[in-house]
Amino acid sequence: MACRPDSITDAGGRARFIAADRTDLASLRRLAETAGDVDVLVNDAAVFPGAPTVDQDVDTFDTAVAANIRAPYFLTAALAPARVAKGAGSIVNVSTMAARIGVPGLSVYGATKAAVESLTRTRATEFSPSGVRVNAVAPGPTRTDMVLGTVGEEGAEHFAGTTILGRLATPRETAEVILLLATDRSACLTGATIAGDAGRTAAQPSPAHRRASGTVRISTARAEHTAARTALASELSTRTGCRRTGCNET
Repeated sequence: MACRPDSITDAGGRARFIAADRTDLASLRRLAETAGDVDVLVNDAAVFPGAPTVDQDVDTFDTAVAANIRAPYFLTAALAPARVAKGAGSIVNVSTMAARIGVPGLSVYGATKAAVESLTRTRATEFSPSGVRVNAVAPGPTRTDMVLGTVGEEGAEHFAGTTILGRLATPRETAEVILLLATDRSACLTGATIAGDAGRTAAQPSPAHRRASGTVRISTARAEHTAARTALASELSTRTGCRRTGCNET
């Protein structure tokens, strides 16, 4: 699902959508050239493979690696030099709680996002001495229409019980964390990954609780990812006015 420019312009912001195939390096180069100089780069779009390890096919594995690791790697490499030259800017990568805890069926997705967190730290050492900060946010269980449609209110309450705060996050709350990292309000932060998961990764649920939630976990994580992207597009435009790139999933 792509970001909707009209949702941003309707809220009084400015938006330009540039479609790109994240698995195609030539397409990514065209995206970077068309977008030009950007103040804030949010590496958010990704593909979401969900399968047990023994059932994971090679083609889906390769697509996930290309879209979730290679794409943000080379898109950042193309856009960062201009910000480094100006001595200011922010790069925000979007990860997931599955990069930090084991989630059945999300071996590939979790591994690609763990790589994104590693790149966040490495890019901070490379770019931040020149004034470009690099951080990440790792969302967790989130209350969205898709989650409720998949697991129902009872299932949503179950997931809420796995968090320290005893509730699910909202898409807007995830967008607020990204906004914080994108602006000078987090001027002293770089190389950090913020767990925007209501405390889910800070305190593990019991084994019995994990088994009970295993059947709906994959669909819920997909919904969390999609909802965070939709909320982010509107928030960044209306609150910062920064130029940024847009790209779609494949």
